[in-house]
Amino acid sequence: MEIIINNLKKNFLQGDKSSEKKLVVLDGINVTFEQNKSYAIIGASGTGKSTFLHLLAGLDAPDSGDIFFSSSDKTGLQDLSKLSSEQKDAFLNKTVGLMFQLPYLISELTVIENVILPGLIAGKPDSECKTRALELLGYLEIAEKANCLPDTLSGGQQQRVALARAIFNEPKFLLADEPTGNLDPKTGKLIVDLLLKCRQKWGMGLIISSHDPYVAQCMEVKFRLENGLLREV
Repeated sequence: MEIIINNLKKNFLQGDKSSEKKLVVLDGINVTFEQNKSYAIIGASGTGKSTFLHLLAGLDAPDSGDIFFSSSDKTGLQDLSKLSSEQKDAFLNKTVGLMFQLPYLISELTVIENVILPGLIAGKPDSECKTRALELLGYLEIAEKANCLPDTLSGGQQQRVALARAIFNEPKFLLADEPTGNLDPKTGKLIVDLLLKCRQKWGMGLIISSHDPYVAQCMEVKFRLENGLLREV
């Protein structure tokens, strides 16, 4: 599968109505991301890295331009803008996994209950979901925390739970927005290494936005987002 981006543009309005100003964030991006490759998106804070990933994940809509997901045999394209809200959610739930700077775990649910959420949304049986979750938690070396609440875990452990949740449905692409930004360097390196390990095992495309030099050096392809444009470096 590929994600094909054509002339993607996104602007935001700043100020009140009397002094409203348009802020150009993405100014015509053209790029193709391939499954089973790793990509780093670097750039200064405020350049639009998070916005770009949110668009790819369907969390926001562009002002103009296209986001296509190719079929596995590359004979057809899925256009997110042509899908209903329910169709888009179902498609992205099995196609894209998401990680953020913060893990965004549900504090009232145990670790395993957080991890199985994508499977339950996809309509999979509860027993199947729990088996899958324990497999993933074991792979990420955190199975002993399955019945713990998130608040009892360290920041790095919480990110491992977030990673297990993100890859639960074996998505074609994993999008990670500053996944090490809230961690110390040693723990951040561990999370990056686990991301790459999961990419290799399940054949996902991995797209990471980050300020972390270690992230950039570990990815196969590096892009810089600057002045609204994405350029390979």
